[in-house]
Amino acid sequence: MNRFEFALILIVAFSAARPALGQERMVVDCEPGTETSKDVAVYSAPGGYVAIEKLRCGQEVTVLSTNQGFSRVLTANNRVGFVKVNQLRIPERIQDLAPRVERLEREVEQLKATTSAEDAQRIRRLEEDVRELQTRMTSATPGSLPGPAFPASSPVPQPIQPVPAEPSESPLPPGVLREFPRVELYGGYSYARAEGGVNLHGWNASAAGNVNSWFGIVGDVSGHYISEGPAGGSLYTVLAGPRFSFRGDAASGFLHAMVGVTRLGVGAEIFDISFSLSDTFLALAGGGGVDVRVNDRLAIRAVQADYVPVRIEGVFLHNFRVGAGLVVRF
Repeated sequence: MNRFEFALILIVAFSAARPALGQERMVVDCEPGTETSKDVAVYSAPGGYVAIEKLRCGQEVTVLSTNQGFSRVLTANNRVGFVKVNQLRIPERIQDLAPRVERLEREVEQLKATTSAEDAQRIRRLEEDVRELQTRMTSATPGSLPGPAFPASSPVPQPIQPVPAEPSESPLPPGVLREFPRVELYGGYSYARAEGGVNLHGWNASAAGNVNSWFGIVGDVSGHYISEGPAGGSLYTVLAGPRFSFRGDAASGFLHAMVGVTRLGVGAEIFDISFSLSDTFLALAGGGGVDVRVNDRLAIRAVQADYVPVRIEGVFLHNFRVGAGLVVRF
């Protein structure tokens, strides 16, 4: 067998091996410079927070489709979900063989261009035999035909066998796992209505640390202001407490209960005489809101509404506030 015949058979064997592989096989990519990688979550939707399974470094999956930076994959546990494209790579066996086949294809074309008429006729007969062999290989069941006689130095393409999932140090519980941001920072506009019909405008900011997907601790600060002619006032509130979240792929809701203090200040200027008063009082807050997901890092807080009673001289004044803004997640 000359070099040309070997090249043709190798190309045919590689092309015949592809149907046996089915859809494209990929493996979970490790972090550069490490032997192991953090578990890669398989999400129920592209970019979602609901994870249906976690994959270990080197574990194989079947890629069903790829779109907008996410691959739809089938796991060894027959679960279909989505992972980021950059978290997968081509198995080294196929990755290393493909360039060699491409190089041999180019050499075959060069040999065709330099052959005599007699050799060209022989090549055509060989190509017919190769096409027949390819048909038999693609239609036969695996193992029913002997493979081509490759030289010992040439790797024989083999179908990729599913790699069983490596046992996890902490087995996954049955049901759906939920991924969640560890920290959520919020800032935005806030409108407050104090008891007696007083309207104030201002800002609201908060920082929440999440212990798990549904529970966290939030710290909240806000400032509201009013100006009526020569008089004006300000209301600063600092609160903290538990938050309970309900997370979905497109939006998340939350409820919180907080306790803290309010600093109330008023001032006026009458007949060129200025005076101001300020004091600090106990404040409570209970409410919630809805965040609409933009991407993995950003969300829009469509609404946050709170009931904020403030205790002044033994009596609670009933205040309300509502706002909207931007959420940054980490």
